[in-house]
Amino acid sequence: MTQFHPTYDRDVLAHAFNNKTFHTFSLGTADISAIGVTHPDDVAQIRDGGRFDLTPWHNLAGQIPRLMEKSPVQILQDASTVVPYLYLQLDQSAGLDGRGDITATYNPEPNAATTRILTVVPPQP
Repeated sequence: MTQFHPTYDRDVLAHAFNNKTFHTFSLGTADISAIGVTHPDDVAQIRDGGRFDLTPWHNLAGQIPRLMEKSPVQILQDASTVVPYLYLQLDQSAGLDGRGDITATYNPEPNAATTRILTVVPPQP
């Protein structure tokens, strides 16, 4: 069964952050390299689900054009102005075509099971 997740909405993410509630959205791709992750250990971390530190992305956020359709990188850069981290996971059965989707989840309660925080330097515009 294919699962669908809502697309990124900055206001909804900000509401979840301000109210300390759980929120999941789609990055619109199943391609992990589309967010600049190429190291095999980091790819495995996203496949299994891991915490993604958005701090390095925050400084580039002002350089994002305000377009309706954003790339996965632009989504993460914009999200970095709202939340300090997201949990990313490749959901193999999600997406519009059922071929997979990377989901991003804001969870206000830190996951004690997460032993490693994935930090990826965003690509330069």
